[in-house]
Amino acid sequence: MKIGPRTACVLLIVVSAGCLGTTGGGTDSNGGQLTPPLEQPQELNNSSVKSYALEYEQQFLEQHLEDRYEEGKYGVGCCTTTRDAVVVAEDRGTYYAQVRYPYYYSTSGGETDAASMAIYGVSRETTTRIELSHHTVTAEDPYSGPNQSTNAAPPTIWVVNTGSENQEFSLSMRHEGQDELAYDYRRALSGNESVEFSQVVSRTGAYQLTASVGAERRTTTYTNEDADYTDVAAAPDHVVVLVTDQGLIIHEVPRNL
Repeated sequence: MKIGPRTACVLLIVVSAGCLGTTGGGTDSNGGQLTPPLEQPQELNNSSVKSYALEYEQQFLEQHLEDRYEEGKYGVGCCTTTRDAVVVAEDRGTYYAQVRYPYYYSTSGGETDAASMAIYGVSRETTTRIELSHHTVTAEDPYSGPNQSTNAAPPTIWVVNTGSENQEFSLSMRHEGQDELAYDYRRALSGNESVEFSQVVSRTGAYQLTASVGAERRTTTYTNEDADYTDVAAAPDHVVVLVTDQGLIIHEVPRNL
């Protein structure tokens, strides 16, 4: 398949991971024990890991919000968004689940809704929480040609390093039929670090995303429009890329899950 030049504006959100490493319940991102600690699930499967991660996130949020806001000025499990969890990978006995949990807090102008986002790594012995918090970096590839897209947005991509320090990771994008890359982002990932790529692809049609760590390269072709493409994948809502010491694990979360 031909691949070619592109045009894109990419929002690269480098996530400084609030990490929660745990044994038998774990510590929060500030280093304190969750009280009371949660027992590790006895049975590890998709259902038990999702339930456990949601329960853990609720307890984490309650303690975190209690530290930040006065009593009665916050709450969890409410709001317009729903809480959800999806298992994105299983690697050598550890299940990884992405969690979104809504909460609210009071401000001088009324109540404000928000939602926490985290990746949980759950094994029989330990739980690790990697917070999907971030600051933003913008990378642009100016393109002024025709066929600019106003249709379906391309997927958000979460890259989460669950392996060693200083993993050399790169993510690049090119439009079909073009030779030049729209962007080629490279970063040495810290341990338990996450990076969010919120893309704005300005050209209609198919494009290729290539993720690589070390010698491993994984390429997927998507389209950022609703046209009848039969040879490319419909863009998912978001993609989770786990960077492990053994390589890449990629999970696509579909729209309207």
